Amino acid sequence: MESTTTATYSITGADAKGTESSATNERDAAGISVTAGGNASGNRGYSNGLLIARNQVSDIRTSSGNAAGISVENNRNVLITPGGVVQELPTSSAMDVQNNMVWDYKGADGSYGIAMTIEQKNAGLDYTPRDNDVVNNTIYNPSTTGASGSYVGILSQLSDTRVMNNIVTVLNSGALGLYYQVRTPQYEPYNMSVTSDYNLVWTPNGVLGSLSRYSPEGYRLPSPPVMSNLSQWQYLTRQDENSLVGDITPEFMSLVPGSENLHLNPQLRRSLAGNRGVDMSEFTNDIDNEPRTQSAMNGRYDLGADEFWGVVQNNDLVAENVTAPFGWRATSGTFSDAEYVMDDSLIEVRARVRNIGGRPMAGASVTMEIDYWNGGTWINEASISRNGGGCFGGERGRLRSVSAADDVGVGYDEWDVWDDGAERDPDLSFCTDGWQR
Repeated sequence: MESTTTATYSITGADAKGTESSATNERDAAGISVTAGGNASGNRGYSNGLLIARNQVSDIRTSSGNAAGISVENNRNVLITPGGVVQELPTSSAMDVQNNMVWDYKGADGSYGIAMTIEQKNAGLDYTPRDNDVVNNTIYNPSTTGASGSYVGILSQLSDTRVMNNIVTVLNSGALGLYYQVRTPQYEPYNMSVTSDYNLVWTPNGVLGSLSRYSPEGYRLPSPPVMSNLSQWQYLTRQDENSLVGDITPEFMSLVPGSENLHLNPQLRRSLAGNRGVDMSEFTNDIDNEPRTQSAMNGRYDLGADEFWGVVQNNDLVAENVTAPFGWRATSGTFSDAEYVMDDSLIEVRARVRNIGGRPMAGASVTMEIDYWNGGTWINEASISRNGGGCFGGERGRLRSVSAADDVGVGYDEWDVWDDGAERDPDLSFCTDGWQR
């Protein structure tokens, strides 16, 4: 499907299946393709204000070029009036890709679940499409699609884009869950043109993501290495603070080839996707046009395209992740999940605890243990436990402690689980004032 428009239109409810490009004079294939148009003289238009929502796209193949489930090309026209006034159109791209399911895509060169790109020849090096969204989509690519080319879940190319609440599952060897090319001032590496958070990424045979930095003028800047895990990604990009990594595949209704159904199984307990997204008031319905937050205790969206009525236990805390310290990780081996930190001063150790149950929990006990490896076994160095007098609501919390730099003495400061990063009096009850411990 192709659309070139200057007004607000939508592509919704399509079932794009089996798109294939194999002719010798054709390159690339996409289930839904939005381009800047063009004619024999090379004149290009632009697209803006387009909603792509509630579509199912699958079985996209090409023997030449790239394949994408959904491909959105941004472009601009620069006009100079007789009075010398420079006008750029559009002033805002506003391309919204939301509540779509994409699976089974394979290109000869590159394979993309969702690609937000810019026109390469006429847009200009300094062009930054603005106000784009890639929100609440579900992407799945099985390893059986083969190993040719590169496989990416979501690509955002030099665009001002929000990437939120998505499920990205790419099982191919060497896959990239997220690939962002971002504009950023040279000496402000975290001031970038993409905002990414509250996503679930599963790339067990690949890496979490890659980020390439460009100046506002369009020139390549030094960029971090490919990031294999979420901790590295968070540390080096300052993105996806509330995202998670986990195998979501058992929760899909069906992954049988030819009968895929990426809706989430409502009978499974402790869903990785349940109530883990962020509330986005402008995106209120899911792929089935059902309202978001219908079963959420905390008003938060489910991840992915499907908002589902899951089985929720009343009392259910989960220790989700160790978020600090950040450091270097080995790519393989016994200690590949360890952070290597070399520092002579005190270091902060943080863990994330989340309530995924059906109600707030008061008086919950949380324990953090620190062990070390003596060459033959793990030795417990210290542990800290608290029986909180406050409440765990639906939001995340952080367990915070500080250890000494030497190998034998470990000291801790008092910890709280908090919502906004501010330390609170541990004697306060946060059941009523909105803070959590």
